[in-house]
Amino acid sequence: MTQVKGKKVYLGTNTKMYKGVADTVSYLEELCRLTGDLSREALELFVIPAFTALESARRCAPRELVRLGGQNMGWAGEGPYTGEVSPKMLLEVGADIAELGHSERRHVLGETDEMVNRKVLCAAEYGLTALLCIGETAEEKAREFAKAPSGITGLETAFSVCNTYL
Repeated sequence: MTQVKGKKVYLGTNTKMYKGVADTVSYLEELCRLTGDLSREALELFVIPAFTALESARRCAPRELVRLGGQNMGWAGEGPYTGEVSPKMLLEVGADIAELGHSERRHVLGETDEMVNRKVLCAAEYGLTALLCIGETAEEKAREFAKAPSGITGLETAFSVCNTYL
């Protein structure tokens, strides 16, 4: 792998709702077996499993081989937010990354740029890497990106006050 001085290639996947605990563990064991001999100097692998699989995933996948993350995260460290996953919870089960602003959350569940902004700031506050999704809608794919994907238009809003943390 050719490396630009000081740069890394980040390569990862989100298992969405396709893999439970056993399938996630099997997947990660095989990933570690197949990539364990690759230098991590120029490569950073990450997997974003279902929250219910994160703790088991961390036990089978050493941090130096694969970084793990949550598929979503609330915008508060804790509080009365039924069903949300806090940054403290992600850290407790071994996550390093919080995937935020995914297209399904935006287009199906109505998550706004302002909500994503709050989550990005919260992730930074707790030392998690914010993996900010800037994907396109099906309509944008169909018209072959005649305009910027909707996620990109929200990028400025999502990072509007992040300079405090970066």
